[in-house]
Amino acid sequence: MARARAPQHGKAGTYNGGCRCVSCTAAVAERLRMTRANLRARAISHPELVPHGTSGAYHNWGCRCDTCKSAQKARTRRKTT
Repeated sequence: MARARAPQHGKAGTYNGGCRCVSCTAAVAERLRMTRANLRARAISHPELVPHGTSGAYHNWGCRCDTCKSAQKARTRRKTT
């Protein structure tokens, strides 16, 4: 039988595997920050890639067009009712 490996703390993958320690939580937050920064940079150079009309475009791509703002408002309304 194979031995289970000890989790490698401080990695986003370990957080995704269920660990919620401080270092794994910080790692996943940093990964999300970097992902969003990369998407926002891509949105500037290639605006046609932004999936307008989604809350993901609002949050992740940083789009603030009327269509994306409306999608975000609708999402917020669904979550609060």
